[in-house]
Amino acid sequence: MKMINGIVAIAVLMACTVMAEENKNCPSIMEVRATLAETGSEQHWFEGIKIYKVGSVVYEGKYYHVFNGYVKDREMDIEENRALIFNNQGEYLGYYPSTEQASEVTPAGIYFDYTPMSDNIVEFVKGGLPSTSNLNGVYVKFVPAPKKEAE
Repeated sequence: MKMINGIVAIAVLMACTVMAEENKNCPSIMEVRATLAETGSEQHWFEGIKIYKVGSVVYEGKYYHVFNGYVKDREMDIEENRALIFNNQGEYLGYYPSTEQASEVTPAGIYFDYTPMSDNIVEFVKGGLPSTSNLNGVYVKFVPAPKKEAE
C-alpha cells in the first residue's frame, strides 16, 4: 500500500511540474490588457473587453498562452469572442474571432464551446498557428497583431 501511495505521489508531482512548465512566463490579465491597449489598434483593443485565461501549452517547443476576450461594442456593431494568443516572451501574436468562447488549450489546439462538438478546434500546425481554421462550418482567419514600429 505504501508503494502505491508513493507512486501516486510521484505521478501528482510530475503532473504539477508539467503544468508549472506550461505556465512559465504566462502574462497576467493586467499585462494582457496593457499589451492590447499598447497596440494602438481599434481592431485589437476595446475599452470594455472582458479577458480571462484559458490555458497554456507547449507545441513544437514553443509556449502559447491563450486568453479569451469578449468584445461587445454597439457603435461598431461587434459582439464576438476572441482567442487571444501570446508567446512565452509576453508578446501578443493575434487572435481568432469566434461566436463562442475558447474553452481549453491542449497540444492538439484551441477548443471552443460549440455544440455539437464537431469542428470546434483550431488545430496547431507545423510551425504553430494556422492562418485559417474551420470553426463549426465557418472559416475564421487568424488576425495577427500589428507589427511593432522600430524604435
